[in-house]
Amino acid sequence: MDNFHLVGFADTCSYEVRTMGGLKEFALSGEGLIVEVTGPGEVYIQTKNLAEFADWLWYVIEPKVRAMSHAR
Repeated sequence: MDNFHLVGFADTCSYEVRTMGGLKEFALSGEGLIVEVTGPGEVYIQTKNLAEFADWLWYVIEPKVRAMSHAR
């Protein structure tokens, strides 16, 4: 999984951070690091990283904020 989506995992799990794809993908996208978690135990993930969540949240509330500021 993308390393920004990992929240936590049980101490019975082990993990490895590695690159996904080749050097070209890593250099051009700024992405490419993933976390591979193995073993018995629970893994907690989130669907959005903090920056993506903030962008999505602003997308949702911006029209309401603008409408409120124009209503005054």
